[in-house]
Amino acid sequence: MATHLAVGVVPANRFDAIVLGALQGGWIGVDLFFVLSGFLITGILLDSRGGPRYYAAFFARRALRILPLYWLFLAILACDAWFLRGPREWAALMLTMPWHLAYLTNALVAIGGWGAAAFQTGHLWSLAVEEQFYLTWPFLVSAIAARRLRGWLGRLLLYLPMVRGLALVGGLFAAAVHVLTPLRADSLGAGALLALLYRDDDRVRLLARLRLAGVAAVATLVAVVIGTGGLFYTNGWTQTIGYTALAVAFAALIDHALRASPRSATARTLGSPLLRSFGRYSYSIYLFHDPILHTLDGSVVGRAGLSTVGGSRLPAFAAFAAGFALLMWLIGFTTWWTFEERILRLKRHFSYLPATAATTASPPTARAA
Repeated sequence: MATHLAVGVVPANRFDAIVLGALQGGWIGVDLFFVLSGFLITGILLDSRGGPRYYAAFFARRALRILPLYWLFLAILACDAWFLRGPREWAALMLTMPWHLAYLTNALVAIGGWGAAAFQTGHLWSLAVEEQFYLTWPFLVSAIAARRLRGWLGRLLLYLPMVRGLALVGGLFAAAVHVLTPLRADSLGAGALLALLYRDDDRVRLLARLRLAGVAAVATLVAVVIGTGGLFYTNGWTQTIGYTALAVAFAALIDHALRASPRSATARTLGSPLLRSFGRYSYSIYLFHDPILHTLDGSVVGRAGLSTVGGSRLPAFAAFAAGFALLMWLIGFTTWWTFEERILRLKRHFSYLPATAATTASPPTARAA
């Protein structure tokens, strides 16, 4: 959200440009989301595989979490286009709607670029990646032994940067490399690997290696930033080794958070009520924020009208960002308590029935999910 906020602001001076440019690096938040998802989903699948409701419970619970709000969001967009925007916007949205309904927005962007996803729907590419992950990963976890799966994921992290490099050399453009699920599988795979390591008998030694790999990944990212002047997803170095370095660094970061003492600064910060509330409402915030941001830009309170204070646009931008964050929190709060939470109560009808009790080494976050 910070990235989308910052990208539409014209800096008034060099310092503005540096700050806004740094905020535009917030696209890596999606990579953190993928690593978290790979970790939590794989943990659920490992703890329940072999059980009598392995597939039914997983797909039913994922459908309840993802589909209703997504369909509501698309319905609101359609109503907005029909009643407020005019026939041209309606036609553009309807042309892309089948892609969104089929969770193929990432394929749409890969074929036609960001402009192909009309009506501020390009951000749905990450949800398409997530849904494609849901539709394939349970079958692989069920069919492949944990140790072999761990080896496959390790090789994925090793070889995927080279595959992306070959894709770029072969002419695949940057947006396609950024959004296609097979080319972004190392983020999901790093989270899945972390879930496997936490359940391995040799986890102490393996997790220590992960922490060393995390240090190396951060050093790699620093080198990319210094060498290219930033962390831009369109840059070749970022798209080859950078994506994998982000995945490994975020996996190490999640491990650090899981090991943190309840009284540590890490636990107190991440466990703060404010951040937890944003976490609870994050799905709604992510869905609605981009269209609402562009709607505001077309009004008197948009980013184009931000004034300068003392020769800088940052004070006005900070006020706009704070107001926008509050607005999105309120939208998330509303959709959660009037819509999402009511539907999620139905999850009680689709409980997991694991073949054996979950291992005591399983992280509590994975068991709770």
